[in-house]
Amino acid sequence: MLTVLSSFAQEESKNVSDNIKWRYRRKFEQGELAINTTRFLCYEKDEYGDLIINRSQAKIVEQIFNDCVNGKGTFVIAKELTNEGVRTIAGGSWHSSIILAILRNGKYKGDVKLQKTYSKDHLSKKKCTNHGEVDSYYIEDNHSPIVTKEIWEEAQRKIRSRGEVKGNVSERKYQNRYPLTGMLICSKCGATLRRRTWNSKYDCKKIVWQCSTYINEEKILVRGQ
Repeated sequence: MLTVLSSFAQEESKNVSDNIKWRYRRKFEQGELAINTTRFLCYEKDEYGDLIINRSQAKIVEQIFNDCVNGKGTFVIAKELTNEGVRTIAGGSWHSSIILAILRNGKYKGDVKLQKTYSKDHLSKKKCTNHGEVDSYYIEDNHSPIVTKEIWEEAQRKIRSRGEVKGNVSERKYQNRYPLTGMLICSKCGATLRRRTWNSKYDCKKIVWQCSTYINEEKILVRGQ
């Protein structure tokens, strides 16, 4: 009996989920937005549900884009905003990831992409990024922009450029690793050995390979003193 009732409950849950999904798809097809503006910096909704600009918040986003275009990285921008006492939309401190999310958000140039995420199933209700599993809709010039398309595109170029530089540095760092790095193992604990230089400032300097576990424990002891 419990199995039958459970099956009915799951089927009912699926029907409700399917109906909600259908309603949202119909809204997306008609260009209607489903945006929670309480967690969205710069915009509010008017009585008709259209996005309108919050001018005081817009100045923050304009500053973020201008700083990015002028060469500042996301970490620096976040640090400066925090030091200035500016709070996020949630009332917290700024982080590099928050700045990057703002810079990549097409809504700030007046465009909007609908159905960026979807629920994989009606049981877990887990939100997944839409990579083409369901239809998505992109609307240009949907609402008043905070920054011009030119500034938005320039910010994307700056982000890509900084990413390529970091990638090249990481690649060079990996290429400059010592041949035995990651290959030597401690016979006592199984941790990898790290290359260290003793007496590096003197003629009697010596290259040794030490257990990484020992090195980490040594650092902890030094901090505790």
